[in-house]
Amino acid sequence: MFMVGGALGAAEALVFPHVSPGFCALVSLTGVLGGVMRSPLTGIVFCLELTHEVKAVIPMVITASAAYLLSVVLLKRSVLTEKLARRGLHLTREYSVDPLEVHLVRQLETPAGVTFAADRAAGEVTALLRAAHESGDAEGLLAQRLYPVLDADGGLAGVVTRGTLVHADPADASRIPPVRSS
Repeated sequence: MFMVGGALGAAEALVFPHVSPGFCALVSLTGVLGGVMRSPLTGIVFCLELTHEVKAVIPMVITASAAYLLSVVLLKRSVLTEKLARRGLHLTREYSVDPLEVHLVRQLETPAGVTFAADRAAGEVTALLRAAHESGDAEGLLAQRLYPVLDADGGLAGVVTRGTLVHADPADASRIPPVRSS
C-alpha cells in the first residue's frame, strides 16, 4: 500500500503543479491508506507522524475521506477483511461476524432426545431427573424441555414437560401423565 500510494503520488506530481517536495506522494499515500484500510484517520495520522508536514493536513483529510467514501461505495469489503471472507467468515460493515454463517447446524444441534416409556412411574422419572441434576450429569436429561412418552409399540403417546416431572412427587407410583399429541 505504501509503495502504490507513493508511486501514484510521484506520477501525479508530474502532472499537477509543484507544491513542495513529496507533497503529492504524501497526499496520495494518505488516500490509499484511507481507502484500502477503510480507516481515513489512520492514514492521516500515520502520514502526519511520518513527515510532520502540518501544512498538508487539509489535503490529506480531503483525499483520505474521498478515498474512504469511494471504497465504501464500490467495494463490498476492505482489503483487510477479504482474506477472512475467502475463508468463509463473512463480516458486515460493522466488523461483527454473523453466527449463522460461522456455525454449522450439526455443531448447534442437541444430541438425540431422551424418551420415557408410558408405563414408567412418574416418581421414578422425577427421582432420575433430580439425581442427574444433583450429580451435574444433567446435560442430556435436563437439556430438553419436552420429553416424548412412548407407548409399548414405540409409538408416540404424547409428551410431558420437564416442569411436570420435576415438580412431581418422587413417591408417586402412577404413570407419567403425558399431554396427548394431536
